[in-house]
Amino acid sequence: LGPQAPALLARGTGVDLLADPPATGGGAAMLLAGVRVLLYRHGDGLRLHVARSIAPHLWRWMGIAAAALD
Repeated sequence: LGPQAPALLARGTGVDLLADPPATGGGAAMLLAGVRVLLYRHGDGLRLHVARSIAPHLWRWMGIAAAALD
C-alpha cells in the first residue's frame, strides 16, 4: 500500500492515523473495519496484525477500500 496505507486504514477506524505523529503512538489495539487488530509503526511504515480467522474479511475490505482511494 505504500504511502496510501494511512489513508486506507483511516477509512476503517476512528483513530486519526493521518496525524503527525499518528494518534496510535507506538501501537494500538483497535477496531478496523469492525474487527480487532493490532497496528504499530515499523520503520517508516505500519504493521497490522489480525487473527488468522478474520484475515480474509479484512483482506476483502482492504481491496474495496483501496479501490475507493483511486
